[in-house]
Amino acid sequence: MVDTLERISDHLYRFHDTCDVYVIVFEDQALCIDFGAGDVLKELGALGVSRLDWVLHTHHHRDQCQGDNLARKHGARLAVPRYERFLFEEAENFWRNRRLYDVYNVRNTYFALTQNIAVDADLADYEKFSWNGIEFSILPTPGHTYGSITLIAQIDGKRVAFTGDLIASPGKVQTVYDLQFNYGSFDGVNHAILSLSNLQKEGCEMLCPSHGVIIRDVEAAIDWTIRKLSEFYEFNTGGAPAARNQYAEIVPGIYGSYASCSSHYAIVSKSGKALFVDYGSAGGEFLQPHLQHDGEGQRFIRHTVDDLRERYGMKSIDVVIPSHYHDDHICGFPYLQRYENTQIWCYENMVEVLERPYTLNIGCLIHDPLRVDRSIADGEHVKWEEFDLTIYHAPGHTDYHMVMLVEHDGKRLAFTGDNMFRDKKTGLGFSLIYRNHVHTGSHVFTARRLLEFEPEIVCPGHGGHFDVNPDLLKGFVDRTAELRRHFISLVHDPITDHGVDLDWVSLYPFQPQAKPGESFELTCRVTNYTDEKYEVEAKPILPAGWHVSQKVLRFEVPAQKKGEASVMVSIPKKSSLPKVAIAADITINGRHWGQLAHCVVNLKGPGQVL
Repeated sequence: MVDTLERISDHLYRFHDTCDVYVIVFEDQALCIDFGAGDVLKELGALGVSRLDWVLHTHHHRDQCQGDNLARKHGARLAVPRYERFLFEEAENFWRNRRLYDVYNVRNTYFALTQNIAVDADLADYEKFSWNGIEFSILPTPGHTYGSITLIAQIDGKRVAFTGDLIASPGKVQTVYDLQFNYGSFDGVNHAILSLSNLQKEGCEMLCPSHGVIIRDVEAAIDWTIRKLSEFYEFNTGGAPAARNQYAEIVPGIYGSYASCSSHYAIVSKSGKALFVDYGSAGGEFLQPHLQHDGEGQRFIRHTVDDLRERYGMKSIDVVIPSHYHDDHICGFPYLQRYENTQIWCYENMVEVLERPYTLNIGCLIHDPLRVDRSIADGEHVKWEEFDLTIYHAPGHTDYHMVMLVEHDGKRLAFTGDNMFRDKKTGLGFSLIYRNHVHTGSHVFTARRLLEFEPEIVCPGHGGHFDVNPDLLKGFVDRTAELRRHFISLVHDPITDHGVDLDWVSLYPFQPQAKPGESFELTCRVTNYTDEKYEVEAKPILPAGWHVSQKVLRFEVPAQKKGEASVMVSIPKKSSLPKVAIAADITINGRHWGQLAHCVVNLKGPGQVL
């Protein structure tokens, strides 16, 4: 046995390098958790190891992975956290695009590799990684970095967690500067507290950090660290961390969570089954980190639901329904579907957005395709357990939006998503985001629909539930009607929706998924807001070497209708760029509008989401 390797248990060793490298040995093979500068390679022979099979990383910082090129030269495969993969295999591109002036994304991605390293596998949140009979559970534990993970496995009879730099010793972390993602914030601290809280529920018997000491009194160590981080967070922000999120009772059996980024709601039946309306980020600070860096996806961290089990007797999450498709409201849906066996029901026009999010150019999409289990039509009545629900189309904040009406315990409740909020000046306010697909009359349409139902309680997409009365609702109708009048007054074009609906001419799908050498179908869509027929000509504008089956698309669109025509586009085999934008030049009834429509072709093909 060599002095530089510390034996922790029969098959587990620790090696001190630029970080602590953990070595698991199986016969003549080894797997490393993190790799440091790679000096561990010199010591493996003393363990009878002839092959380093895998290196698994907990996060992307250089002290964890600067020796990865040596691992690859020795034939090792590399697996990295899914949400940091781009910082390994696309490191050079990251540095080309990393903002160096006017920096408000202060996350320590500056500690990333400077050269690309090939990656063989993702370590995806809540999934498993198996090696020689050892199954590693992948727990998302952001804090030290946004994409950090903890790897948990049964090794030599103990449940061991390899925690990266989430914790260094009881009550201590390796660095505090890494616990700041956005300028002036304490968001990384909030992430770390929730991560430690989730780790505590895993029942681990030993924690193996990247820097610090091996922790065997796990419960006490995590308790102490959570307490100290919480005190630091509260001292600096005056608020409570997301790990303390709870539900408030609205009426018996219906509960709201308001500290999370978007409010979400749980209807709990007498049988213990729950129906959720929305389930997004744990808090505003959990939505923000990826927004400051193009190329990153929204990451979901499990939160809050244990409160329903402990306080309100929830046994299962049976169904989840989105008020609308935005990431802050539905980024928890993939987790619910995969790990809680939850069905997804939605209003009918959201099906495509949820199942194929790459098809439309709309705001706040999540990258994970979902399976929709039930499509609900406009005005459809739904019986779930002892509750009666009615779903209506409710455009305004976005065209892909519903309102759910429920009468329960003698009260009329409206789950309004982001269409209605309390406003100190106007009584009730609305949200206007043109990228979400807005039409001149969208908001007033929904306001009138709510007035017809006359809810007594509104459950909004942000903030707590509140009482409403007919006078407030009538005032809301008047305010949305005034919005429509402003549109008509401001837009120069006599067709007002040409200045409100930014996709009245569009290409579909917005992100075609095709690799070099393949072809794909591209459709030009036009909405005719006039009372006369449209004669449309659409000419695809392609990169050099690309081919199209028809140089100009010609089609008619009836008055007050939508119309479309399709063409096949072929990509040359030698295309090397990951994404390519193409446009369509539009002429309508002899008027040349120019290149109004565009799309972005994803040449990596389906599944490349980050």
